[in-house]
Amino acid sequence: HVFVSADGENLIASYNKFVVTVEPAIDTDPEPSGIFAFSHRIPLAGVAHIRHLLTSWPPGTDSGILTNLKTQLQLAIDHAQLAIDAATLEEVQLHTHHVLNIIEGADGANFDASFDNPGDGLGVLLHAEDRKHATFAAGEANEIIFTTNAALVEANGGNAEERAIAARDQALVSLGQSNLFAAKLNLISVVGLLTTALHGVDANADGTVASGGNEGGADQAYIAAQLMATYTMAEGGLEAVGPEL
Repeated sequence: HVFVSADGENLIASYNKFVVTVEPAIDTDPEPSGIFAFSHRIPLAGVAHIRHLLTSWPPGTDSGILTNLKTQLQLAIDHAQLAIDAATLEEVQLHTHHVLNIIEGADGANFDASFDNPGDGLGVLLHAEDRKHATFAAGEANEIIFTTNAALVEANGGNAEERAIAARDQALVSLGQSNLFAAKLNLISVVGLLTTALHGVDANADGTVASGGNEGGADQAYIAAQLMATYTMAEGGLEAVGPEL
């Protein structure tokens, strides 16, 4: 079953519990009955890391590590394509520097501060590395759905990181070219690598991009992080945990 907030509320950002109450067929009372049929709670310490992945990283923002990873990869793809479409070698190199700055971030070895950074300053590689919050979340909840999907976040995020590194290296090769055609030619693989880092790749040509293995990318890591917040309902209500019900 899937529940979607009628108000468009981000449920992962706001809640860590789900309960089903028994209500009369004709129900005039807007409050729950207090008779619990099913319930489940995701530990707050675990859901905090899921929120870091999806809705609140850096703290105080309304996006997460994997949200930012997807955004920055798309931005790098856009600038790589602008470089391919450019009319002069100087313009090609300008957008290629943008690609490098977006991938590496301000602390990267190949970051060039003399060129603008259209990205968020943190870099694709840092966002990909911060996927470790999935493992942190799994350490807070001894549930198979946590550990299984945390492993998928790690695998898919690792694929995205490896492909982004390969794209960076190929962008550096492009910058070393003095010929317009050669510079653009090397950027075609940059677009391909960044695209598979974002969307994954159907390596076995079965019509789907599998999560995990060598196929998944940032999109699949994001979905796996969402699945960590699945409620597995059990009969009855919730026991009190410290000050919270």
